[in-house]
Amino acid sequence: EHTDEWYEIVIPFSSGECRTIFLHSHSLFGALRALETLSQLIYFDFDADVYRLRYAGFIQDWPFFAYRGVLIDTARHFQPPRVLRHILDSMSYAKLNVLHWHVSDDQSWPFPIAGQFDAFDLADLYRKSAFSAQERYSAADVRDVLQYANSRGIRVVPEFDTPAHVASWCKAFDICVDVACHHSSSGILDPSKPLTFEVVRAVYDAVVPWFRDTYVHIGNDEANYAACV
Repeated sequence: EHTDEWYEIVIPFSSGECRTIFLHSHSLFGALRALETLSQLIYFDFDADVYRLRYAGFIQDWPFFAYRGVLIDTARHFQPPRVLRHILDSMSYAKLNVLHWHVSDDQSWPFPIAGQFDAFDLADLYRKSAFSAQERYSAADVRDVLQYANSRGIRVVPEFDTPAHVASWCKAFDICVDVACHHSSSGILDPSKPLTFEVVRAVYDAVVPWFRDTYVHIGNDEANYAACV
């Protein structure tokens, strides 16, 4: 996804005063970046009890890189929603525009999920695979984080790791290769079991609609199937 973040700011200055500031952009995202720049140009003079500008003149700005991201891994190190909001605030100050949210891995699955099927219950993944009942996100938590990011012009690209790094899935479903086979602490999905494909399809069908972004990262690394053939 590419968003137009171009903007310009005109700060006329005459007789020692600035009464009007002009902002121009092609999109909401550009307007957000312009307001962020403007906020960093204004400071309060406590001695004079007035707001002052660090600069007057003309600014035209746009990003050189369309993707400017931060990755946060809440699968290995759970972070409560308030911390995610602080990170999003910090990203907006620096005009970073993509939060790569590494949601699941071997260590835990903290994301809300539900769905009853003949052979399995998706809610088991949420109930059995988090670090604890306190270290998982509610549906309201996820909605809040996504809305918070969107209001700051930040995309959220989620990562739900497969086919390796799924030891957390193994706690809920019998769909993983025997650890003794591949000599690794990482869980690996077993493609010889039909149930594996049913669970994977159901999981992605459940989590993808949460996100507005075009992309969902599926990991796809360190799957040592060769050792198990």
